[in-house]
Amino acid sequence: MQPFSSEREWRESWLSLLDCLLNALTLQDRSAAGKDGSPFRPQPDTGLYAAFCRLLDREALSPCGTVCGLFRKLTRTPLERLMLLLAFAPEWDRRYEDRFVRLQGETSGRRACFGLALELCALLEEPDEREARDAAAPQSALLRFALQREKETGTLRLATPLTVSDTLLHTARGLPGLPEKLRAACALLPLPQRPDPLLHGEEVERLRRFLAGHAERPDAPHGMALLYGAPGSGRRFALRLAAKEIGRQVLSIDCGVLLAGRRDTLREVLGGALAFCFLTDAIPALCGLDGAHVPQGEETLPPWILSETAGAVPASALCARAPLRLERPVPAEKLEISLREATIEEQKQLWEQCAAAAGYPLEGEDDATWYASIYSLTPGQMEEALAAARTVCIAQQEPAITREAVAHGVRALCRPRMEALAQPLRSSFTWEDLALEPEAMELLKKLCGRIRYRWLVKGKWGFDAKLPYGRGVSVLLYGPPGTGKTMTAQVLAREFGMDAYRVDLSRILDKYIGETEKKLGELFDAAREANAILFFDEADALFAKRTEVEDSKDRYANAETAYLLQRMEEFHGISILATNVAQNFDEAFKRRIQFMIPVSMPGEETRKRLWRSVFPPQAPLARDVSLDFFAKRFELTGSSIKNIALAAAFLAAEEGGPIRRAHIAHALRDEYLKTGRVLMEHELY
Repeated sequence: MQPFSSEREWRESWLSLLDCLLNALTLQDRSAAGKDGSPFRPQPDTGLYAAFCRLLDREALSPCGTVCGLFRKLTRTPLERLMLLLAFAPEWDRRYEDRFVRLQGETSGRRACFGLALELCALLEEPDEREARDAAAPQSALLRFALQREKETGTLRLATPLTVSDTLLHTARGLPGLPEKLRAACALLPLPQRPDPLLHGEEVERLRRFLAGHAERPDAPHGMALLYGAPGSGRRFALRLAAKEIGRQVLSIDCGVLLAGRRDTLREVLGGALAFCFLTDAIPALCGLDGAHVPQGEETLPPWILSETAGAVPASALCARAPLRLERPVPAEKLEISLREATIEEQKQLWEQCAAAAGYPLEGEDDATWYASIYSLTPGQMEEALAAARTVCIAQQEPAITREAVAHGVRALCRPRMEALAQPLRSSFTWEDLALEPEAMELLKKLCGRIRYRWLVKGKWGFDAKLPYGRGVSVLLYGPPGTGKTMTAQVLAREFGMDAYRVDLSRILDKYIGETEKKLGELFDAAREANAILFFDEADALFAKRTEVEDSKDRYANAETAYLLQRMEEFHGISILATNVAQNFDEAFKRRIQFMIPVSMPGEETRKRLWRSVFPPQAPLARDVSLDFFAKRFELTGSSIKNIALAAAFLAAEEGGPIRRAHIAHALRDEYLKTGRVLMEHELY
């Protein structure tokens, strides 16, 4: 027996058999049917059955082409084979539509119906009732993944036309990409180009063995890999690596997009996606379930999606931040993998690898070290930041990716989410604008060194492995109002190319139990993803001392403080707290603070620098003005000095002359009145 030489010969042979079956059915005498109330029963033809078996034997010896492979995958019985053949026949030759009309009549349409398939099968062998029932059942592979079915019942009736689904037709024709209706919520992930991952090597190997054990064994229970981690941590990349090892692709399904639509659209798109996975042996990856909006009254949709997936393909994956709370268990064998965060040394290597993949070099040899020390990003976030930086550098005709461009890319990652939770602090202040006492400046230099050399100490020297907590940097700025605490936070943000956000306590504190902790958790998570500096102004309102428990209010207030201390310790970024009174802080919190920097009233020399720098070079300052006199005589904060200078400038502008000593004295009196102090006339001379 000779195998088929090509898929064309295979197709023409099966169509030739179909022609013989249709001719034989035409010649059958239907006149006897109905006289005694019995339906028409075609007489079996042993010659046709033998021809049918010979085609199956030749097919088994032949190389499996695309359509031939789909027929083998979808059909198990002669009835199912004939149903699929009848559905494909008009797609291969339009003349079959006319033949179906002649056999079935105009009312049945131009497609073969399920009843015609039953009659043709009776020419080969009489199908038993169970075989016919299984072929028409909604859960059969043929109806789920190949044929269009009745929307009301999901089953097949005798008059139901046998029509190839869009997904099957797309796959059979070998078209690239996905069918049109799947593209809004699904994406076929490309094969990874990097052969060996810097991260999660052991997890990828475990995942590969798990998927191979289920995907390559149809009789095994469904296997669902549960991958947990932050967005961009490499969940889908690890899945793609493991799938590549067993010769599979990954289809990402955005469940958030599905759940945002109508219920019937959800079933249609999800069914098409699972059909594509079944037909192409792709592994479905369900994403976005943890952040999806479930419509009211549809609380069971997420577990329904998981159950549908488990019943469709041998193996699947679920990508989420953390384990989902399901109302009922999913019928599957599960493998849970939590992807850990990259160490600082690994982040340095990832920066180098992502830059090489972007096809645009980093400007400096030590830039990867700098980025690993300053930022704490997932691999996915690194790729996004470098892509944005590359676009900026190309537009500016830069030969390499600069640090400023990367800072721009990092800031653009999650800015919208942060701005919904905190107020951005944007300014152009530099170190020259910051006039602090020498002690405070020395501590700030140590703080900058702690940030700059995190890669060396924690990465290369191995301290990162010894410090599971406290990988971030926390600073407490304490001192009177107006001494420069907010400006210090702004200068630090500018120094390291990061955004600073002032935490709005009105958005955080909540009278309802548990809501404050919930909002704090969202804030720290958003700041972690955005690599933003958190600035807590009037921080003693949040970090107050824990008190003796006398009633339920004290107990819940202490719980809020304990939760805040825990999140501060786990936070990997930079957090700056400002307060007027450091004594109000909890002692446990002070132990967790790495730097406590006093921002005190400026001394005489510092005030001189402030007075000299507050007036711009182009401001017309009269000759009789002695700025050193005001610096020596009046103990003022930097904020007050700026207010006085600005008020004096407006007084001078109103008179139409330069800024004179009298203008500064007048503004000084007004500033004193704001604080309840009285300025005596003799103090001005």
